[in-house]
Amino acid sequence: MNPTLITPILMHFECRDKYWVAMVNMLPGFVTTKGGERAPYDVVYDLKGANDDDRIVRKQGRSLAAAAMRSQLDEGDLESAWHMEAHEAVFAVTEAHKTCIDTLLSADADFLMQNNIMDYSLLIGVKDEVVREGDDEEEDDETIERVETARNIHNLQLFQDNCVTVLLPGTRQVRRTYHLGIVDFLQDWNAQKQAAKRVKDVWYPGYYDKSTEPPGHYAQRFAKRTVGQFECTGLPLNAEADIEMQLSADLIRVCSQDSDAVE
Repeated sequence: MNPTLITPILMHFECRDKYWVAMVNMLPGFVTTKGGERAPYDVVYDLKGANDDDRIVRKQGRSLAAAAMRSQLDEGDLESAWHMEAHEAVFAVTEAHKTCIDTLLSADADFLMQNNIMDYSLLIGVKDEVVREGDDEEEDDETIERVETARNIHNLQLFQDNCVTVLLPGTRQVRRTYHLGIVDFLQDWNAQKQAAKRVKDVWYPGYYDKSTEPPGHYAQRFAKRTVGQFECTGLPLNAEADIEMQLSADLIRVCSQDSDAVE
């Protein structure tokens, strides 16, 4: 199976005249830090690549309503602020990470387009952690072992559980972890969505940055916008981790080229 950011489906079945789908939980409720503690994500983003629909789902473990109540701000004002923050968010990754993410997002969007799917999102959980002195040394042996395993191309994986970890630019004291995956990919371009587009076209003539767009337009915009939010400003944890990610990037490029050739 080719690498993908699409969240895997474990099973699907019918029960009491309803259809059910069980999927992998690509975004655990809590992150396990280096010290073994469980902490909420700093921010969870839901990105569609559309101006009206990029949003922040949670901050510091709090929903929009809970955050508004705690900060004593108007919920509508806070929602607008979170929406703008999500739309303008930039994610620092290494060059190898960006190569992998660019390739996968483009390939996944193309696959969903071919299957007449739209309205999906890229879900990203972000967690920052201060690196304690000696952490890098503790990690070296583990990373070297993973690199040796990665040299066997059949065992090479993009991320562990679709997880990316970098050091933030300008400092070697903050480790940032991203969990990311494509979700909400069960909506096809049906009569209801086509009708919704026609209504919105009347309400907002000439405006094409809506979530209710045909699969081709949706996929092209989704890939372009989300890819653009990842920048090559992150630093690898160490030299071995950088080598491991470069090997992953090479493999993903090969897999993508093989898929294009088959098509």
